[in-house]
Parts: sequence; C-alpha cells; structure tokens
Amino acid sequence: MPNDDDVKQTGIMNSAIPPNQVSVMPNDQTTSGHLGSILVTYDTRVDNKKGSKTSLVPLSFVFNQIRSSHDLEKKVGIIRSAPTDDERRDLKRKLLPYFTFLHFKDGIRQSESFQDVKFMLMDLDHIAEKLGILRCSCSFCPPVVMA
Repeated sequence: MPNDDDVKQTGIMNSAIPPNQVSVMPNDQTTSGHLGSILVTYDTRVDNKKGSKTSLVPLSFVFNQIRSSHDLEKKVGIIRSAPTDDERRDLKRKLLPYFTFLHFKDGIRQSESFQDVKFMLMDLDHIAEKLGILRCSCSFCPPVVMA
C-alpha cells in the first residue's frame, strides 16, 4: 500500500478536482469496455419512491451529466450552500438524480425486482486528506475507474 511519500512522488497528491470535473481513464475506456457500453439504472431523483419505474442508461450519460450539466451544477451549488448536514442530505434526495449498477426486472426499483449487478460503486465522502493515497492505490488495479 502506498504511503504519502509515494503519492507525492507520483504527482497524484494534487487531488483538488473542481466540482464540475470528472477524472476517468483515457477516452472513457475501462477494462470492461467503453463507458457507453456499461448500462446503469437511472432515476431523476434519489427520493423517488421504491417501486418507481427507472431507466437503463449508458454510464457515459451519467458522466456527461456530471461534466457538463448546468442544471446539475446549479443544484449542487444549492446543496453546498445549505447550512447543515441534515439540510444538505434532504436537498440531495430531492434535487439529484440517482444511478446504480444494480439492474431491476422491468426497471422497478425494489428488492424483489433485483436481477443482477456487474460493478460496484463506492461513495467515499469526506476523505479529502487521503484521496491522493487512494488514487495511487487504485491506479495499481486496472479495473478501477476513479471519478
């Protein structure tokens, strides 16, 4: 496992990515194929009721939304300006779209309709001080796509 000095030597330590930028492998390519070939379950809001109908969209759609959606950028600004964690959490549920690598029968988002999963997503909030080390560690594992 790399330490802080290893990360500094690789130049990965400058991990301050602007909020509207996403870093992925060259040409949106993964060892599993192009991001357009990976389908994710997508819904317009996190707080849509369980059992609501979702859509399958290419992962590249999600990345493009994160990279270039002015509407999403405004919503993130509103969330970040909320004074408390509870308010930010509520705003995230109301304002942000939802995606997962889980696939559901007939697009119905509920446990009973679960079909399969081929990828895993890890949400690593509040790790800014260790992000450089994490990126360096993951760079040694080709299947990992960091965003």
